[in-house]
This record gives sequence, structure tokens and C-alpha cells, in this order.
Amino acid sequence: MSSVDAADVPEGGEEKKKSSKILLFAGIGAVLVGGGLFAGIYLGAVPVPAILGGETQKAEAGESSDAGHDGSYKESVSKPGDRDFVLPGFVELEDLVISLGANARASHLLIALTIETDPDSVDTVTDVMPRVLDVLNTFLRAVDEREFEQPHAMTRLRAQMLRRVQLVTPPGTVKDILIRAFVLS
Repeated sequence: MSSVDAADVPEGGEEKKKSSKILLFAGIGAVLVGGGLFAGIYLGAVPVPAILGGETQKAEAGESSDAGHDGSYKESVSKPGDRDFVLPGFVELEDLVISLGANARASHLLIALTIETDPDSVDTVTDVMPRVLDVLNTFLRAVDEREFEQPHAMTRLRAQMLRRVQLVTPPGTVKDILIRAFVLS
């Protein structure tokens, strides 16, 4: 039998230790790079590409988020005149008081609403206000009081009222319904 020298047999323990150290340092490096990138994006030092939801090239618009020549900071937030933003029109409805019926715990529902519309459509919505009030009164009278206690009741109620108001107004005039007050008494 031949004897094998201990130096001729490779030991797997040293290679495993070496590869685990490399993986450990690579992992730590990845965490540091990721954290630095996050901090840079969060603080605004690193621009976010437009494909990821960031702003387009500011250089094209002639804007810069760097400090000015005098060292003052120039804000990079948009100003009201920078983009075309049209203020919506609002039509406030008179407060509606709906009786809930004899079996309900609360006897009345008081609801105050505002209709959001285009600024050009305020008069059009105001002209059909009797029809809007009728459809809202009819709908709210039919709603069961127990539905108001459910977690997403306001969201559903608002969506249903919006749909009904959109049906009785000219197409495209009503954008949203805002609930100013909602009281069960």
C-alpha cells in the first residue's frame, strides 16, 4: 500500500472559509450600495429616471436643482405657474335631511355635499339641481342604516351617489362628489 502525504490532499475547509468571507463582504457591500442609493434618491442627490416615475430632464426645461452662484438653494418643487392646472368648479348642495324609518336606531341622516365640476360647467350643474337633489334623496332614502356601519360604507356611498349624479347631469360635467358632513341622529 502506498502512503499518501497529508500535503497532497486538498482540504475543503479552507476553501469554504475563503468563499464564505467573499460572500459576506459582497453582501455587506451590496447593502451599503443599496442604502447609499436609497439615501441619495430620498434626499434628491441622485435623479430618478423617468421610467421609474422620476421627473424628466430638468436641463431641457432650463431648471437646475443645484445651488445658485450665490450659494442660495433653488427649490425644485413646481410652482403654480409652471404647469397648466385648472382649478375645478364647485357647486354646494343644500344640506339634505333624510328620515331613516321607524326601525332604524337613528331617526335622521344629515348629509352635506359639494359637487366638483369643470369651471365652465358650474352653471349647467346648477340648472339641473332639482334633478340632482331628487336622485340623491331617492337613493339615500333607500339605503339601509346598517350599511353606514360597514368599514367601506362612505367610499361605496360616495361612488354610488357620484354615479347617480353623473346620470342626471350632462356627460363629463361632474368629476366628483365631496362629503362635507355626514351625521346620523
